[in-house]
Amino acid sequence: MTQAIEEENRSSQFCITEVNRFLAAARPSGRGYVLTLREGIPRQQAFDTTSEAINVITKAIEHNDDVFVSLAQFSSDSSSRKKEFAERVASVWLDLDCGEGKPFKDQSDALSNLNQFTKDQRLPKPSLIINSGNGIHAYWCFTEPVLREEWQLCTDAFKDFCLSAGLEIDKAVTADAARVMRIPGSQNWKQRKNPRPVSILHPSPDSDVTRIQFSEFS
Repeated sequence: MTQAIEEENRSSQFCITEVNRFLAAARPSGRGYVLTLREGIPRQQAFDTTSEAINVITKAIEHNDDVFVSLAQFSSDSSSRKKEFAERVASVWLDLDCGEGKPFKDQSDALSNLNQFTKDQRLPKPSLIINSGNGIHAYWCFTEPVLREEWQLCTDAFKDFCLSAGLEIDKAVTADAARVMRIPGSQNWKQRKNPRPVSILHPSPDSDVTRIQFSEFS
């Protein structure tokens, strides 16, 4: 029994470590929103600090919810997750869908195409690569957050650039400042009988997240 508790505690701590690492790298501090799904029923909660976000996220993970977080910093008086309330953003992201009927047959295929794309287009390598449970999420994280309007111009162009270069991305995700994305350390419960872990694939646990100047990317 003691061993089981210790293993559970280690697993819980690992989840919190992944959550912390992701939040610190992918989004600015300040107001955001956690979206959870429990048996298909959505619930959204606002937070103003990272500790508040982690509290909501860890409780949702304990209840076996699907867990998503907004990536923008919203105005402090915002009451809903609408893009017009988004003020600053700290990363650019891609969603690569994998599986039967999807653009990539599996995650290895998606990663291979992503790597070739960045190499061919002479782009910086992603700061974070996330196993979303089914697909792949790639993030380029900035040294400093940028205003949403500046970010929007960049991501609109980047979305078109990816598509013209032949990288099949989820078009609805990349340029959406109000987007929520899955949290590493949680589970993907799309298949209730076969939940899949959401985890950080890159960088390795003992490596720092590489952040780039926004000007390098734009």
